[in-house]
Amino acid sequence: MKYNLQTDTFPWLDEHAIEYIRYDHEEITDNETDYRIMKEYNMVGAPSKTIAFKTKSGRFILVATTLERRVDKKVVKEYAGERVNFANFDELTEYVVCDPHTIPTICMPEVFEIIIDPNIFVADGYLFSPGISTITISLNRDNLRKALDAMPNKMTELEDVAYDMEVEEI
Repeated sequence: MKYNLQTDTFPWLDEHAIEYIRYDHEEITDNETDYRIMKEYNMVGAPSKTIAFKTKSGRFILVATTLERRVDKKVVKEYAGERVNFANFDELTEYVVCDPHTIPTICMPEVFEIIIDPNIFVADGYLFSPGISTITISLNRDNLRKALDAMPNKMTELEDVAYDMEVEEI
């Protein structure tokens, strides 16, 4: 059975008493639009980035970081203990229903292992899409931790899984 991120995320957050702010907005199709919408809505938090990998043996690994950071694929390979490639959208949608480029870290099925970049806890909040590109959810640090703790996924925090990259001011 597929997990429908677009319809199941909000009931899951409510069930686990996780407080959030929901923003409904135009479709986000690129980083420029993402930053513009963040400013227009005065969103508090760092925009998330979740990169999906698939190992040679078929395991799925998600790396949760923030938009301005780059994931170090070598660190993911070392963690996995085997070759990793970027997972394609069709592979991901075998397990979840979502729009392209909207894979979140929160509320994912247990089949996905999750590597957490500790940098996601630096900002006042964490912004992510619940599988639909016209909605953004904001969680403060405490509720982000609470959400991650409530998930059944294998989770590992890795200090060096991502590093800063320069982002143009928009």
